[in-house]
Amino acid sequence: MELTGKVAIVTGGASGLGKAFSQVLLKNECKVCVADLNQQEGEKTIQELKKAFGEKNVLFVMCDVSNEKDLEKVFNETVKTFGHVDILVNNAGIGGESRWKEVISVDLVCEFIFDICPNFRIFLIRDKIFGFTGLLL
Repeated sequence: MELTGKVAIVTGGASGLGKAFSQVLLKNECKVCVADLNQQEGEKTIQELKKAFGEKNVLFVMCDVSNEKDLEKVFNETVKTFGHVDILVNNAGIGGESRWKEVISVDLVCEFIFDICPNFRIFLIRDKIFGFTGLLL
């Protein structure tokens, strides 16, 4: 898949694998929205990415992926900034037996919310309607 000019949202994008996914996408000339709950780490990461890949190629939106309104905000801010969304990297996740309710909310409920959010449903079916193709990871 040719990535030049594509627009991606990476959840959990401020650190770890999410940050690495963001860097690879940017190296392949994508525009990237880094969505993460950790505002401090997100702002630090976004400054690094802007310095390396250009101010206009990256955006940070603070997001709790277990919150439907936050997911809508990420999608809407990405479209407002970059015009559309082509790729969704659903990377956010947590672990820990002692936090099992939070783990279920982030790692499982988030998947369900992506399916029910109107904007994400449009993203997933738009290729059938308009002939666009997107990628959900």
